[in-house]
Amino acid sequence: MSSSISECGTEEITPWVRLMERRVMLLLLAVAAVAVITEQQSQVSVPENDRGPFPKLLVQVKSDTAGVDIRYALLGDGADQHPVGLFVMDTVTGRVSVTRSLDREVIAQYRPVDLVVDVIDVNDNRPTFAKEVFHSSVVEGSPRGTFVMRVVASDMDDPLTLNGAIRYHIVLQVPMVTAHRVFTIDRFTGIITNTVRLDRERVAHFSLVVMASDIEGDANIGLSTTATAIVTITDINDHAPEFTSRTWFGTVRENAVGVPVTMPPLSVIDSDEAGTAAWRPLDFETSSSYQLIVFVDNEEPLVKTMRPPPESTATVTVSVEDENEAPLFEPRLQQVMLAEGLALGSAITTLVARDPDTAQKQSLRYRKLRVPGDWLDIDAADGAVSTAAELDRESPLVQRNVYTATFLATDDGSPVASGTATLELLLSDVNDNAPTAAVWPRGAAACPRTGVAVVASDADEDPNGRPFRFRLAPGGGGDDDWTLRQVDGNSSQLLAKSSLAEGLHWVALLVGDSGTPPLSAVRQLQVALCAACDRRGRCLHASAASGAASAVSAIVVLSLRAADADEMSPPYDSLAVFAYEGSGSEAGSLSSLSSLSSSLSSSLSGSSPWDADHSHGVLDTWGPNFFHNLSDFHKLADLYAGDSD
Repeated sequence: MSSSISECGTEEITPWVRLMERRVMLLLLAVAAVAVITEQQSQVSVPENDRGPFPKLLVQVKSDTAGVDIRYALLGDGADQHPVGLFVMDTVTGRVSVTRSLDREVIAQYRPVDLVVDVIDVNDNRPTFAKEVFHSSVVEGSPRGTFVMRVVASDMDDPLTLNGAIRYHIVLQVPMVTAHRVFTIDRFTGIITNTVRLDRERVAHFSLVVMASDIEGDANIGLSTTATAIVTITDINDHAPEFTSRTWFGTVRENAVGVPVTMPPLSVIDSDEAGTAAWRPLDFETSSSYQLIVFVDNEEPLVKTMRPPPESTATVTVSVEDENEAPLFEPRLQQVMLAEGLALGSAITTLVARDPDTAQKQSLRYRKLRVPGDWLDIDAADGAVSTAAELDRESPLVQRNVYTATFLATDDGSPVASGTATLELLLSDVNDNAPTAAVWPRGAAACPRTGVAVVASDADEDPNGRPFRFRLAPGGGGDDDWTLRQVDGNSSQLLAKSSLAEGLHWVALLVGDSGTPPLSAVRQLQVALCAACDRRGRCLHASAASGAASAVSAIVVLSLRAADADEMSPPYDSLAVFAYEGSGSEAGSLSSLSSLSSSLSSSLSGSSPWDADHSHGVLDTWGPNFFHNLSDFHKLADLYAGDSD
């Protein structure tokens, strides 16, 4: 069974129906069978903005199968889908009609499945410019054909037809300085160029009315729109100064001898634009006066027998009035290289400013404008700069070894004027910081066979820092309990001897740098020694019998986590207060190990309860509440040791 479509009942065509998803085109329903349309596509063209009457027949589907009662249905875009009801189909005759006017700019093509309905474009949209007013400039004297600007218009109509073919032309130029326009426009691209050399002193601005028309610029049948193009002519120095008048009149009394001639002041104009390189202001300090030579000649020629006299001239003097100008530092940026740590009052440099007002005999005073940390002073009379505090290269006030300060020089003119100068101190490093040491990573415990890593750091730069030297501090008692192995220039490995008991220990290390002269310091390290460790280097507690050591380990972890990260402060050899036990305790304050710190520090001299067998008897003095919930300390230790769970 096959079907054919006749456009407006006159032409027989065969459509193609594709049955897929939402785009079912023509569904032919029969009483006992379904008509199958052959795979040929039908396309119908419809003009937009058609005034009707509606519904208007577009095409008719006919079946060539005899003896079958067929009912037709139209499904898809514009039928039973958005926009619903735009196309309708007679279920008996197969006629497809449009119910209202179409707008190509809204929807250019409808596909009720593969029944394609093309909307024929009509010229119902004017061209529109991208802007109502276009601005540009061109230098005066530019040669013909110089690019000035480009104006752009667009048209919503079909660009493949004349309805969208835009052409440009200039309809008005203001002002009209010649019989012909001084600008032209490319009718295809909208590019505006000049046709003559332009003179700013004659006309500084032009206003052009540009029209864009479709139908290839046919103003009779096409649609048009206009925009304004403003062209500014920029100045060049193409005019010499001229006297405002070629004739100057003076007066003198009759018979007067030796009296000045009364006349108005001479004046000069320059057609070039003020404030540009074509003009230059006068400088009093360069020249306080200017002289103009005026020539005079006799209108009546002299008697030929007379010898021509020398040319007579007169001098016109123009005086320049002085104004107060700001002092100038020479140079405005001064850099000084010196070592940090100079003594207070050390001379740095002298900032010198001069007053350009040579005729006013003013005095200058110097003062600080911005001096971070008040590290520097300046002598108000002579500008001598000296240190008022220690210059510390490691201070946060120094950025990349450079300390920057600014100063003012002020005159006593009217009004007062000031000039600024910048001083940069390029500080070199001296070995003024002893190295510090810490257990790494923080909170790590010393395990039986691996020990614990100790790293050193120094605020000074190399070679005043690395490599570092490590040793157990003499007289600290560490040689009996600990072994120290140098790993590299930054770190060492601290190992406990087998006789040392599990618990918290103080270890005194002597750490030295490689500076000149070298500096060293004794650093007291808190080291938690464990009988066994897990893979992360954390203590393993087999039973509650080791609860006292567990509690100590938890507090050690807390103290290390809370230590200040600044290596200049002593986070590795001091303890912070975390809590108080409360009133009524048998042992008084549980001051976060501050009391323990003093006990442990004294253990180095043998007077501490932490004697040779390193028992935990000192904990017995802390009161019963400390061991009430020992399991809480286990949780606290795991939490601050970094467990993810």
